[in-house]
Amino acid sequence: MTSSVRKHRAARSKGVKPLAKAARGPSRKRLQTLRNHKDAVHSYFTELPSELQLKIMGYCDKRSLSALSLLSSQFRELALRTLWETEPVETYGENFDQLDKHEDLRRAVRHLAVRRESTPNRGRFSDIVKRLSTRFKKGYFRAIQEFTIEYRPNTSDYFVAIMNLLSKYGTQKLKTLNIEVPYQYSPLTNKNKDPRQETIVYPTGLTTINLDFGYSGQRLAFDPLKAFDANADTLTTATAYLKIWYKHYSMTPCPKVTTLYTLHEFGLFDKNCALELASKFPNVEDLIITAPCCGVLWPSAHVPTSMGKYVAWRNFKKAKKVTIVYTTEIDVGRSLGLLHNDILDNIKYVVSMWIEDGHMAHLDEVHAEHLNHEEGTITPSFIFKITPQEYPALSRTVTTVTVTELLE
Repeated sequence: MTSSVRKHRAARSKGVKPLAKAARGPSRKRLQTLRNHKDAVHSYFTELPSELQLKIMGYCDKRSLSALSLLSSQFRELALRTLWETEPVETYGENFDQLDKHEDLRRAVRHLAVRRESTPNRGRFSDIVKRLSTRFKKGYFRAIQEFTIEYRPNTSDYFVAIMNLLSKYGTQKLKTLNIEVPYQYSPLTNKNKDPRQETIVYPTGLTTINLDFGYSGQRLAFDPLKAFDANADTLTTATAYLKIWYKHYSMTPCPKVTTLYTLHEFGLFDKNCALELASKFPNVEDLIITAPCCGVLWPSAHVPTSMGKYVAWRNFKKAKKVTIVYTTEIDVGRSLGLLHNDILDNIKYVVSMWIEDGHMAHLDEVHAEHLNHEEGTITPSFIFKITPQEYPALSRTVTTVTVTELLE
């Protein structure tokens, strides 16, 4: 005898009215009503124009879209299309299968990414090159606006192939290229350059190129700065995260770049990097320097000596605004208050050197921002506002400025 039957009989024996049937669970009729309501909602939505369906789903976050994709094949296609218009599409086999089945998804791809996760070895990289070659020729990526590739020296021949494919079949909508080279502690010299770099044809017409280039102990197939050269007439925003400066780097100017993101690593920086980058990007007005250890010094450190390595950035003569992004995670043995004061004083020293003797005559503001690696957040710290002296020099070739205001 089941427990529900026992409870029912016990209630009757005590003169208690048994629970109503509806209270013990929905009837078949009720369930059918719920199903019909659900189907009706589904029907109302699917009868809307596709543009309106996509507009509605565009308000959903990634988690909601993932849940919606499980409802039906139609919702899956709509969810994927919405995601792929805003998120990078990784080069996994499953994604290529979806592209082969649904033409609408091909038109939704805005950002295509070849990363380590999908290319763990040469064999997998070879498969991706073949897939890309086939789909590019068939016009799968006509709406692509951004392309990302995590390059590894041991797959340099495939990197060349992918760049050439992008150049041959890429559309006018392609405006952003991201290249990341892994970090390895070994210098690159003119002797170990790979001659295959001459066979690379970079896509043109780009407005943004982001290059994160570290050390490599393996032969490289390219001079990464040539990606900038191919777009010297159209490029307006550039990222040059260069862990070291090599003498064979190209110095073709990119005169239209007005925003430049750079990296200045503690103890590894070559001052020629700032000097050469200033020549390559001569008209930068907004300079963002990620300087992980800027201001994070031992209490007894000699500021002119320790901070002198940052002075070379004053070669960006047309800069109007400079942002220094620093971190404090490596500091040991000081309170946050003392650390904050040291960072303020150290950056103030660098700014005073930047504007000394008429350097960086157009500089108006320097922003200091704190980077929290664990949380991945950037928080403003303080701002230096720079104005001319009360009685500036009469010469038109020299404008002397001083730090006049500090805001916390």
